[in-house]
This record gives sequence, C-alpha cells and structure tokens, in this order.
Amino acid sequence: MRRQRRQGQAVAEMALLAPLFFIFIFCGVIDFGFAFYRLMALQHAAHQAAQWAAEKRNGNVTTTDIVNYLTDTARPKLPAWWFSSDPQQGCQIQPTINTSLVNGSRVIILRLSYRHPLFTPFYQRIYGGRMPLATTAAFQVPRRILGATS
Repeated sequence: MRRQRRQGQAVAEMALLAPLFFIFIFCGVIDFGFAFYRLMALQHAAHQAAQWAAEKRNGNVTTTDIVNYLTDTARPKLPAWWFSSDPQQGCQIQPTINTSLVNGSRVIILRLSYRHPLFTPFYQRIYGGRMPLATTAAFQVPRRILGATS
C-alpha cells in the first residue's frame, strides 16, 4: 500500500514539473535557434563585406564604408536596427578592419560583432539580456587589383 502511494506521488510531481521543464527546453531552442540564424547571417555578411573591400576598394575602407555597404548594397541586406550606436540596446555591429601582408599579398581581415537580444526571461538573466556573437572573415586582395601580373 505504501509503495503505491509513493508511485502516485512521483507521478503527481512529474505532472507538475514536466510542463515547466519542457517550456524551458522549448524556449531555449527558440532563443538559441534565433542566435544561430543571426550568427550565420553575420558570418555571411562579414564574408561579403571582406570580399567587397578587397575587390572593389583595394582594401582602403573605413568602418563607415563597411556599414554603408552592409545596409545599402549587400544581398541580403542586414536590418538597419543591427547597426545601432547605442551600446545599451546591444543590437549593433562593430566592424574592425585589419589590413596585413601575408606572403607578400595584401589581406583584408574583417571582424563583426553583434549582441543578440534574447527573448526568454530565464535566458536573459543567465546571459545578461544579450548574447555576444562574433565572426571574422579574411579575403586576399586579388593581384590584378594590386597591379601585379600573374
């Protein structure tokens, strides 16, 4: 008799806690799914911008040029709210450009960072409301643009 009562208690506890557990799991999948999508979009944008900077501008670009390219020309365009200058919003792309020589070739290294907003209060508290995302893309300036012959 006592064993049946304990089994009934375990079933009741499971019935009360399982929905909460599944909600946390479901919300986590949603939040991290959005973050993964935005990371892939950020990576694609970094690659496109680095290629554009190397091929069209010969590597002579500023962060303003990169932001203008990403908002006006790049396909697909990144949303304008990704480029907020207010660090409290956290929705900002910060391009960092480094031009270096590697084996006698000029290479554009572009780093984009973005603070992704989380939607679930539980995960907002864990990550401080924003999840930092960052990616780096490197692209070599083609020799034909540098004026060298192959």
